[in-house]
Amino acid sequence: MRKIRILEMIDKPFLGGGQVHLLTLVKNLDKSRFEIFVAAKSGKPLEDEVRSAGFPFLPVSLGKKINLRTARDIAAILEENAIDILHTHGGVAGVFGRSAAGKAGTPIVVHTLHGIHYLHYRNPFLKYLYVLQERHFSRRSDAVIFVSEADLAAGKKFRLAPEETSRLVRNGVDIGGAGEAGIGARKRKELAAALKLSPPVIGTVARLHRQKGVAYLLAAAELVRRRHPEARFVVVGGGPSRSGCGDGRERWIPKTMS
Repeated sequence: MRKIRILEMIDKPFLGGGQVHLLTLVKNLDKSRFEIFVAAKSGKPLEDEVRSAGFPFLPVSLGKKINLRTARDIAAILEENAIDILHTHGGVAGVFGRSAAGKAGTPIVVHTLHGIHYLHYRNPFLKYLYVLQERHFSRRSDAVIFVSEADLAAGKKFRLAPEETSRLVRNGVDIGGAGEAGIGARKRKELAAALKLSPPVIGTVARLHRQKGVAYLLAAAELVRRRHPEARFVVVGGGPSRSGCGDGRERWIPKTMS
């Protein structure tokens, strides 16, 4: 019996939250039932992760600018690989992928909204434009997945997708061996030794972008350190706000934290 062919699509090749979710998903789908492909912009580290896991990687040139050639290329991929289910992740992949699926006649289209960032835009015209765009493409989707209760509520409020096709599916976390006895304590000791830190240590692991709100952690750190000067703060991650806080200004880690 022929396996069901699924194409998972996302735009950028870095390992952000959406990409990690995609990798977790493809690695845990039932390989006896599904044949899985991944499409994204070519580049490390996502491409290497997909290939090393044994899945076909199909490079596509995805960008925010309207490009009819990109939609045609994706439609060709869908047709050539006889894709049964297209699953797009994020706004850019959602626009191009769902547009291409209509041209290719892909039977089932699923879209996951990894956060609805445009609802926080200060420009009301741009915000409304993105709302209209999602309303349009959600009508071409058999299911629209929201990853949190708050996003599902926002989706209903702004009528981003029909209620009958809106789904709440919280992101899973592949804990691997994290459940092994003592691994948490062992990792804490290793980190403390490497950074020469002693408790209490407060940390965050995130893509360093304005929307992650690391600026609030740094502001809170100043207040905590006034009462508890022994406290130490660790920020782990990379991204456009690595040297600042992503609020349009360079806001450096307070000297009291060094």
